[in-house]
Amino acid sequence: MKVLYVSQYFPPEIGAPAVRVFEMTSRWRAAGADARVLTGFPNHPDGIVPAAYRARFRRGVALEQYQGIPVYRTWLYPAANQGKYRRGANYLSFMLSAALRGMLLRFRPDVVIGTSPQLLCAVAASWVARRLRARFVMEVRDLWPESLEAVGVCSKDSRLYRTLDAVAANLYSKSWKVVGVTESFRQELRNRGVPDDKIAVVLNGVDTEFFRPDVAPAPEREALDELRGKFIVSYIGTHGMAHALETFLDAARLLADDERIQFLTVGGGARLADLKARGREMGLRNVTFLGPRPWAEMPGFLRASDVAVIHLSGSPLFRTVIPSKMFEVMAVGRPIVMGVKGEAAAILDKADAGLAITPESPEEMRDAVLRLFRDEQLRRRFGEHGRAYACEHASYEARARDYLACLSGNLEAHTG
Repeated sequence: MKVLYVSQYFPPEIGAPAVRVFEMTSRWRAAGADARVLTGFPNHPDGIVPAAYRARFRRGVALEQYQGIPVYRTWLYPAANQGKYRRGANYLSFMLSAALRGMLLRFRPDVVIGTSPQLLCAVAASWVARRLRARFVMEVRDLWPESLEAVGVCSKDSRLYRTLDAVAANLYSKSWKVVGVTESFRQELRNRGVPDDKIAVVLNGVDTEFFRPDVAPAPEREALDELRGKFIVSYIGTHGMAHALETFLDAARLLADDERIQFLTVGGGARLADLKARGREMGLRNVTFLGPRPWAEMPGFLRASDVAVIHLSGSPLFRTVIPSKMFEVMAVGRPIVMGVKGEAAAILDKADAGLAITPESPEEMRDAVLRLFRDEQLRRRFGEHGRAYACEHASYEARARDYLACLSGNLEAHTG
């Protein structure tokens, strides 16, 4: 089978979309499929193209082998993950550039996958699939335009919302398969009129060999020398509008008098600068911002943590979301404080891997942190159970195998 995966995000960028595309394509190739990636030049989340890519970026296109995966890179307008107009230009430029680059490929795939975020990436994939006479698969990582409304980018009666709603409906109708990343998406897609026989679900997963607890502390620990001996409560991931990390800072404020507990954030995003400024205004000496770090360091930072926080805003839409980082935390064997309701909280409860709290409740976050701080046996239990669940139910080996079966037409409705 020949597969072209169209994604705006791909390593060396970090984040769930980039990781999923890499994990799937690398495993498909190991299974004998000719899987390739069409993506942009790395610039997420700060809008800066790394020095190693700048010469090729100026040429506009590049072909590279990334850990054995053929990767077609194409030009896009670099933009930081903030600001409506610059991000809009970033999305639109990738759509047009990827569509042109894809249509001119000599590679002739059987299947073209277009993944969101962002939605216009899937538009490009649909055009490429039509031009190359391949089956078009739309992968729904975020519900658009609903997710834009959830973070306050637009309202339901806005022209932008209506336009993107029409685009999404057109993509659903054109697709051979619509692949969601949570079971909750299945009902949402049905509500949009997508037939059951088009819908498949392939959850996110984790590389349980890369994320593991039984590895000596990595050099990343050196970045935390000043926190040595502290009880570290970490948030590791994107600092975006959807994550409502003001709650994380407010919980830190409630625990500011306990010098034994330190809050840590690792990652970049649209809200990072504002969160740093808010932390300074609040005088929070018990919060450390490390900013973006390479993907290879993420397991080390999780291993250095005593508790990992996963949090989204209280929007009803986020009840349909399963943050992929929860599987990474489980695989490293660390307890979770989960500020996400719905399907994610149900998985946490089933795995017995942490404490669920109400989103945007700093008081509940404080109480959960204190409970775990005081109970080492509970932390150990959650960590051991989370690791066991991740290995048995959430490995990318199984996810990739199920997805490939779906693309082969052998799995009609459910692969979660």
